[in-house]
Amino acid sequence: MNRCLHTLFTAQALWSNQTINDHSANPMMTNKLRYTAAAVTALLLLHPSAQAQSSATTTANATNLAQHQDFRGGQLEYSDQQSWYRELRLSDWQQLGLTQDDLNQVLPRIHGTAALRDQINPNENGFWTYEWSQQAQRIAAQAHATPASQQAQTLALHQRASALFLVASYPNHGSDAERAALQQSVQHYVRASALRQQRVDIVNMPAANGIKLTGLLHLPTNISAPVATILWTGGVDKTLVEHQHSLQRYLDSGYAVLTFDMPGGGLNETLPLAVGNEAAAHNAALAFVAQSPLLDANRVAALTSSGGGISLMEFVLQNPSLKASVARCALVDGVLTQPQKFKFLPKMSVDSLFARFGLRFDELSNPGSYSIPLSLKTKGYFDGKPHTQVPLLVINTKADRVASPADMHATAALSSDSEVAFFGDAGHCPEGPAAEAKIYDFISSRL
Repeated sequence: MNRCLHTLFTAQALWSNQTINDHSANPMMTNKLRYTAAAVTALLLLHPSAQAQSSATTTANATNLAQHQDFRGGQLEYSDQQSWYRELRLSDWQQLGLTQDDLNQVLPRIHGTAALRDQINPNENGFWTYEWSQQAQRIAAQAHATPASQQAQTLALHQRASALFLVASYPNHGSDAERAALQQSVQHYVRASALRQQRVDIVNMPAANGIKLTGLLHLPTNISAPVATILWTGGVDKTLVEHQHSLQRYLDSGYAVLTFDMPGGGLNETLPLAVGNEAAAHNAALAFVAQSPLLDANRVAALTSSGGGISLMEFVLQNPSLKASVARCALVDGVLTQPQKFKFLPKMSVDSLFARFGLRFDELSNPGSYSIPLSLKTKGYFDGKPHTQVPLLVINTKADRVASPADMHATAALSSDSEVAFFGDAGHCPEGPAAEAKIYDFISSRL
């Protein structure tokens, strides 16, 4: 597309966004913006290249929407999800502290230059990480400027800044700007926790080859003796600061929770996921627990979700002393050994998985050569025989393209003390109070 056409497309996006985001009381100005955007659109439709691009965009959007809908069992949070590469997890982000005003301000400013408006992500005006980081910096400045006497307001601002920087880093594909945003998210998360009278420490966990991994140690109040600990990780696009609300009930019950990112993800991107080091991050976390005077190394459980399942299960098989383990919608086989099915998943999710391998999916001629060896089936574990006695809960929805019921049952068969539970009819990962209660009861009854 020539420079002139590119300028027209950019102008159309900017004026359209301005019209959407215009909250002035001047209807003449609003109409002027609307007519300008319409005129630019008309010019674009007259251009043959624009017509071809419009058709390609429509196809890309339809495919993208179908992938996101299938991934979530038809349940999407945003009416315009077809235009977005990233899954817009608005309720999750708002629960973490982001506000509706943040959404109203930032989303219209992201206009990109591709069919999916946020897929290309240079650290520049109009793109995902830059725009969310700008909003985060404004809120962070407010947090630092608020008098210490206004503790509730300061807490809310630090929590909001943490959520904004988190969204700026999402889905963590290794850029410097994403990494810097996640580091800022962690700093504000810790500040907010302190204002909430909760102790959260940033900890270094030495791994192989001199690599130091990062974790967040959440401690219950009034520790008088070493406490039981839960090692907690997310999937390929969930980081160490995204579990706050789910883990609170464990802290209230007197447990410590150590959150960290799976290999190749978030702040642990220096350790890509590969055959032979699948459990490296978990083992580093367990070693940290063993040397901490605050934590009881004889009472440790592990919980992970989605793409973190590869690491979790290798860790469980290597550590028979664990008191409990939970594999939540765990990726253990499925698309790993059937790479032709990656095309049915949201591109963001596929790109994120391969980013954990330290790879770019679009640059690979044979992605299966990297994913197939990581499958538990490939490794010979799906032989129907128990390989451990560690108590294991396998939990998911009844229909998940990433982690099928058959895979869940095969995973449960790895332990002689296992249970399978399904919550929800479809979609990737079980949500809601009933599923969370099941996980809590399973872990607490064994710790």
